[in-house]
Amino acid sequence: LRDVWVPQLIEKVKEFKSLRLGLLLYRDYGDTYKWMDLPVRKFEFTGRIETLRKYLNSFYIHGTEGGDIPEAVYEALFASLEYYKWRSDAERKIILIGDAPPHAAPSETFSKTFDEISSIFGENQISVDCFLISDSKHNSDEMKTIKKSEAADELIKAAEIQDAK
Repeated sequence: LRDVWVPQLIEKVKEFKSLRLGLLLYRDYGDTYKWMDLPVRKFEFTGRIETLRKYLNSFYIHGTEGGDIPEAVYEALFASLEYYKWRSDAERKIILIGDAPPHAAPSETFSKTFDEISSIFGENQISVDCFLISDSKHNSDEMKTIKKSEAADELIKAAEIQDAK
């Protein structure tokens, strides 16, 4: 993904007068990430593409954790809403990239439902695009119901072409 999407992003950024990007990684409960009692790792907003590249190069997904589904998708969406300092005058967008569906019901440690999180998006005028990158074992209708981005198919095809090389 880094080899395909970051160069595309760098080109796209040139179209904007002002742009801030943040990065929030998520896993599932019991995995290595933990911030604000959620299984996430947060990188602050930046207006510099080189800083974003540094963020992206600071982690590696080993594949030795997880492997199970579902994941803490709603927790990640909530963290992206509540723990970033969004500018009031900005167009606000969250791009969620995942490989597993969300937990179907709130957990003991996180009580927000999809409807509650969706309501927060609406109140804060934040749009969400979700990409599900899944192998054949993990087909998910749950992830697709959050919102499918119009650009998802192009990005996924680009990633698949890169993986095949």
